[in-house]
Amino acid sequence: MPVIRIDEVLPAQFHNQLVARLAIELSARSEAHARGEPLVVENPIRPTDRFFAVVVWSDWEDVPWGARTNLILDAYRKADLERPDAAPRAPFLATANGLTWDEADETGFFKYGVFPYQTAPNDAVTRAMIDAGAYETRDGPRLRFLDRASSRKALEQLQTLLPSVKWVEQRIVRSED
Repeated sequence: MPVIRIDEVLPAQFHNQLVARLAIELSARSEAHARGEPLVVENPIRPTDRFFAVVVWSDWEDVPWGARTNLILDAYRKADLERPDAAPRAPFLATANGLTWDEADETGFFKYGVFPYQTAPNDAVTRAMIDAGAYETRDGPRLRFLDRASSRKALEQLQTLLPSVKWVEQRIVRSED
């Protein structure tokens, strides 16, 4: 069986800029953190202390697929250095993937989404979506969820916040080419 090795390297300055931005987010990240990008999902590998991470971020658009993992690993290392009083995370990171929001939707990473049933969100819709937990992306707010319970909770909140808008919960199905 053939083995294809891909060695995609970013220009150092671009790599370092993205590492610095992601490290800042990793250092400040908590569940109460602002709902902006990037979204970092850490999945534990039980029963060990190891985990794998998926970083969903509009900024991956210009980053080759193969360069994203190293960038995420470097950001975890930098975040550890910036928080010497906290337990290091980088040594426990087993693997990492970076996805744009569209790639996350296309691969079925998020199972559910909530959408306004209209063509373009206005200011009130955008505010309501953010209040319900939307992630602010380059392309506008996105309500994406890994599970149905979270999706249902956001849908109920939106129906209360802005009952004049029809809200739709949708199971996100992987697109087929």
